[in-house]
Amino acid sequence: MMNSIGLAMIMTVIIYLTMSYCALKYFGPGVSNNILSDFTKIDGFVPMLMQIVFLIVIICHVPYTFLCGKEAVCIVGDEIINKSMSISLEKMI
Repeated sequence: MMNSIGLAMIMTVIIYLTMSYCALKYFGPGVSNNILSDFTKIDGFVPMLMQIVFLIVIICHVPYTFLCGKEAVCIVGDEIINKSMSISLEKMI
């Protein structure tokens, strides 16, 4: 079974390759270094989708120390799925 780091790496590679393909398809060989600035030139849902995808990549790669809400969201998710804090608090009582 694949661990979460391997899954994040594969997801990141897929996102970057998809973005590169979309940028070449939309803008041809004249694409700039900042792909997101090129996508703002077109209308519709695509620029917003690309920004959301890059936001997901950034959130997955920023350490807990620099994104305060990320650790809180992970703790809440762990509590909903595994009830690990509730079980430890019950053991203490």
